[in-house]
Amino acid sequence: MFFRPIFCFLVMTTVIAMTISQSQAATVGLWLFEELLDTNPTESDGERVFDSSGNELHFTKSGKNGYLELSSDVPPGAPANSNSLDFTAAAQTDTPSTDLLSIGKTGQITIEFWYKTQLTDTIRRIMAQENYYPDGPWHWWSLAQALPNPFPGTASPIDFYTARPPREGTTEVFHEARYKSEDSFLDQNHEQWIHIATTVDGSGTMRMYRDGVLEDEKTGYDSFEPQTSTLRLGSNNPVGGRTGDFLIDDLRISDVALLPGNGTGVDELAWNTSLSVSQSWHHPTLMGDANNDDQVTGGDLIAVQQNFGSDYTNGTCDGMGLGDANDDCLVTGADLISVQQNFGNLIGPPALPEPTTALLLGVFTFVLGWRPANTHNSA
Repeated sequence: MFFRPIFCFLVMTTVIAMTISQSQAATVGLWLFEELLDTNPTESDGERVFDSSGNELHFTKSGKNGYLELSSDVPPGAPANSNSLDFTAAAQTDTPSTDLLSIGKTGQITIEFWYKTQLTDTIRRIMAQENYYPDGPWHWWSLAQALPNPFPGTASPIDFYTARPPREGTTEVFHEARYKSEDSFLDQNHEQWIHIATTVDGSGTMRMYRDGVLEDEKTGYDSFEPQTSTLRLGSNNPVGGRTGDFLIDDLRISDVALLPGNGTGVDELAWNTSLSVSQSWHHPTLMGDANNDDQVTGGDLIAVQQNFGSDYTNGTCDGMGLGDANDDCLVTGADLISVQQNFGNLIGPPALPEPTTALLLGVFTFVLGWRPANTHNSA
């Protein structure tokens, strides 16, 4: 009947649309710390670590002090030959400005990472949005090693700070929601990898987990609005104080409050696994990917054609120049060959269909499902 193919079409497009919607939720930043690219080799800045979420929120060091290095010291379960980031007092290491990493974007957030402290002498930032207060900007969050307890050189707790303006109808003058973990588990005398996760759910409840175990929870983390800012690794933002000294791996920020589950990292916290599952996730390594979309298609041939003759060797070469399919910082005929040789390759699992593709698939399903109505049965 005619209504059957219409039903098939609607079901197919709805399922695909729901899948696309679900795929776009949750992870908004993912830093595996497997590669460190020096975008400014002649100076003591420019080091970059890559965001694998697809949002291009790469951390780039702009200050001259401190350093970023890769380390082979990795958390339990990390793949062989993988890396972590050795962070030492690099006061200006920022993502591009974005509102994707703010609590107010969705009213929820999950910040999780593997962490190994190297220094517990005073307050040391782990990461922070812009955090001037009490005069603003508001709606920020920050994670830090707190003051050692009871004296320098001993174990430290973790602090989660946020700030928002007074709520209407209240007598609040300034609100700072602060959570200080009860368990002082950061001890430079007994260094160990731990998985730290902080979540805020839609009810305004903040929870902090260590290795998947709830440390404590606190209410009142609500009424946040989206804030556009950079995320700074390892120091105050933007002043650059209280710089940290630590190893960090598999930093993931999600726009939902994930639960511990079994720690697989799939729709739950990744406290029992490593997100650095494959060398194929690293950036920028996909030969032939001229337009930096993590796959080699006809779009890369167009990118080479449109940017033919471009030269990215002026001191800012980072292997990400449009048209530069073979990452030599020049766009030449060699890039056309690179696209041809690697056609069809991609980083990670195949991308889910875009909405236009979903519509075409729905039409295709409609055509396959359509049959002429048989009004007469043959004898």
